[in-house]
Amino acid sequence: PYHDSISSVNPNNQTNPRERVIRRTLQDRSLTPINYNYLYMRGSDSCFTWMIRSLSMAIAHTYTRAILGVDSPLILVEADISNGLPQMQIVGMADGKMRQARERIKSAIKNAGFKLPDRKITINLSPADIPKDVSSFDLPIALAILKASQQIPDAPVEDYCSMGELALDGKMLLSPGILPASIACHEAKMKLIIPELNQAEGALLASPYLFSANHLTEAATDACTCCHLHNNGLPEIISPTAITLDQIKG
Repeated sequence: PYHDSISSVNPNNQTNPRERVIRRTLQDRSLTPINYNYLYMRGSDSCFTWMIRSLSMAIAHTYTRAILGVDSPLILVEADISNGLPQMQIVGMADGKMRQARERIKSAIKNAGFKLPDRKITINLSPADIPKDVSSFDLPIALAILKASQQIPDAPVEDYCSMGELALDGKMLLSPGILPASIACHEAKMKLIIPELNQAEGALLASPYLFSANHLTEAATDACTCCHLHNNGLPEIISPTAITLDQIKG
């Protein structure tokens, strides 16, 4: 139907017929019968290409781990980019923590060299009834946004977990609760990306599923520059020259 409508547009009309079709489709995302190949053949200017790409922006998801004592339940992180005023809404998190995380993630995405979508962004963290440490959720939320906006189309973020607080420049900061999450991912045979600053804690577990990254860009490129962690053994806590009770006099 859109093929015929494009062909029958009055050529004297100043409005670009391709743009009119795309705008109409953007207004109603249920209008799916559109001939993408034909539209691409009609032109490849940057504005038109951007509008084509925006049609396929939908839902992306990844995983992370919450910390409940010694347990670390799996958390689904979903990102939806839709038409609407530019804003970011996080569902499944306390309002105060949501505001703090939202500003950190926005700055980290932009300062890491990516583009923050100028559309409505909805983040869902489920199950919603599990208490969540907001700082370690920065990285998976950012990855879900980048995946939904097709900035990292080849990154299989839906196949692994990630944890880490993000600085405003995109650097990954030290995050608590890495060891319980590492054990849970090892038992589930699921890949986990952690901050490089948590290597010492993660290395206590000899797991082939544990990787580290120092920056959002490293994690976003399918951990291409991440290093595989090897077990370095338990640290020596008690020194052999420590004073014992039988040496204390008085």
